[in-house]
Amino acid sequence: VLMLFISCENILEEEVFSQLAPNNFFRTAEDAEASLIAAYAASQVLGDRRDYLLLAELNTDILIQREGGLRRDAQRIEDFTWDATHPWFQGMWNRHYQVIYRANVVLDRVPPIKMDESRKVQILAEARFIRAFSYMYLFDYFGGVPLIETSEILLNDRSARASREQIIKFIEVELKAVAVILPPVQSQYPRVTSHVVNGFLCKFY
Repeated sequence: VLMLFISCENILEEEVFSQLAPNNFFRTAEDAEASLIAAYAASQVLGDRRDYLLLAELNTDILIQREGGLRRDAQRIEDFTWDATHPWFQGMWNRHYQVIYRANVVLDRVPPIKMDESRKVQILAEARFIRAFSYMYLFDYFGGVPLIETSEILLNDRSARASREQIIKFIEVELKAVAVILPPVQSQYPRVTSHVVNGFLCKFY
């Protein structure tokens, strides 16, 4: 039996033409818009709205859940026996910090991009609102939480918990700042406007 083996050197060291990474992505105005859209997409946490309502009402006599897949988790809220392992709290925490991370990516990576400066300023303002929006919800759920203002973090980083006063001041400062930057009307729905920011600021107060 004749066996023939053929091999090549460096066969896996191919030139990559289409792989995106932080060092080759954030270069154009289109890249800046795409990163902002990613932050918007993460902020559409529809499950949060359901959980927010249930957490507010299940521990009262207004809402009682006795059927379906929600029963197991709802019962712990009704009985006041929940703890930090409850999936609704874990889901809220993870989803909102994903939003915050994506907004921080915009704020860290977009400033060096050469593009229309007025649009860049507006993109950064929208990202600041998205981040403050998530901190508003986290504050409502948990009070003081880790205040992370950069995307340059490591997997094992454990940021200290900010005080209630620090979170309140951060949210207020951010919303007031972007309210004077954003226009009252946007060309695309549902991008944030100055009216939206002022509405959330009133709600926060």
